[in-house]
Amino acid sequence: MDWLNTDWKKYLEKNDKVLLHTVADDRVIRINSILGSIFIGLIFACWCFPMSFGFSGNYFTAVFVALLCFFASCIIVSIFVRFSFKATQYVLTTKGVYKISGLIYKHVKFVPYNRITDAEMTRGLIGHICDTANIGICTASGNIQSYAKGRIGAENEIDIKGIR
Repeated sequence: MDWLNTDWKKYLEKNDKVLLHTVADDRVIRINSILGSIFIGLIFACWCFPMSFGFSGNYFTAVFVALLCFFASCIIVSIFVRFSFKATQYVLTTKGVYKISGLIYKHVKFVPYNRITDAEMTRGLIGHICDTANIGICTASGNIQSYAKGRIGAENEIDIKGIR
């Protein structure tokens, strides 16, 4: 098990020279963990409130249980989002691009430079605030699921999120 293993060099080929190693920017991680935890916390609190009111019949007890559920889920979700962003690493080598991700088990995706056909950059509201962008690397080998969903063109092989 690779629980929070940060030794990314063992996933590269032995004769690869590393040109760039990066993870998501800390400001992007903080904003995404805060926004995600508040959103999930509100959903969980709205789900807990009617259940606790039905069991106790007391309005103040139901509010207390809903607030407790809100804060507990905010803490759990923010920790999970933070660790999942930190566990995703991007490595550019002399042979291609690696994406190493996963909290418990590592998933390594490698795209050699000769297979890259497109690269796209997207920048949303959080990207403008943090001065970061997401980079999508496309290859010519389209995805069958993309055609089934009505999309035309190649799918991104690797999405590099929140880097400067």
